[in-house]
Amino acid sequence: DRQQTTSNSNMDTQDYVIGVKDAVSVSSPLVPTHFDNVKQMLQRTPVSTLIPSGRTSIVTVEKTDTISHAFKTLIKNKILSVPIYDPIQRSPTAFVDVIDILCAVLSNIKEEQLNQDDVEHLLETSEMLKSRTVDSVADLSGRNPYYGVQENAPLSIALDEMDKRRLHRLPVVSATGSLVTVVSQSQFISYINDHIGQFTFRTRTVQDLELGTQGVISINQDKKALEAFLTIQKEGLSGMAVVDGNGVLVGNISASDLKNVESDAKFLHKILLPVSEFLSQSQTASADAIIAGPIAVRSSATLEEVIAKLVMTGTHRVYIVNDQGHPTGVISLGDILSKINRLL
Repeated sequence: DRQQTTSNSNMDTQDYVIGVKDAVSVSSPLVPTHFDNVKQMLQRTPVSTLIPSGRTSIVTVEKTDTISHAFKTLIKNKILSVPIYDPIQRSPTAFVDVIDILCAVLSNIKEEQLNQDDVEHLLETSEMLKSRTVDSVADLSGRNPYYGVQENAPLSIALDEMDKRRLHRLPVVSATGSLVTVVSQSQFISYINDHIGQFTFRTRTVQDLELGTQGVISINQDKKALEAFLTIQKEGLSGMAVVDGNGVLVGNISASDLKNVESDAKFLHKILLPVSEFLSQSQTASADAIIAGPIAVRSSATLEEVIAKLVMTGTHRVYIVNDQGHPTGVISLGDILSKINRLL
């Protein structure tokens, strides 16, 4: 059991936070129609508020499923990650995502094979991979620790967990421990955007808040996409800035681009393409693409402007650029959630 006692705003996290089992039954907080301040709003609003109405059933894989089966599930459903269900514990216990599987593949094959095989073929024929179960590669990238909260937990607890554990996604479970849904950073940011008027510090600037990470790991657009994904895995990143020969920001490459290349998963050879061409094909294939090119702000942008830009474009990070268009910093969804949590 991964239960851990922390505190946020004088609330008992232990009543709400769970690991992989033994959820504690507690009373749901009442949701008033008016709040005196944002801290009160987050303390009195349950995380279930973030669950979209009319939600579909949750896609899962079992821990004994093969890596190949998990990969096909991700591709078929156009998702980046999936919970791994443990029949013994009768609940999900981990996440596996497309980067985890790509890491497993790339660590067991030679680059020349990328021109000949697709991921499905390699996963089903490679002696090193075909018998491996999905639980053996769970969180191989180190990006997806599994911690959850009950659906009646207040948003303040959910925010604190996402901040302290650097979670990209947060499982929401019933009092009996069954998975209800998975809340993403994007959903939390959208909620904040909808209630941005409650945040008194919304007009403070990126520079004033020291928001984001200074210094950007980037890749030239003429380099192979393979090099970008290897760096993402090695450095534990979610994405990388793409720059031209003059160091000017021209785009972003991330795990999200992998799900758009080809729905039949025959894309492995395409990561040998230059980053610019790989991204062009990914954006062309994406039905959800809202805007192409780099998403950037100046250090003079306000928190409200940064959040609005992220929500409007559906992206997971925005780059800070100087007058020459060179990236000097990056602001992720997690950076914003962390900053808000610490300002409350």
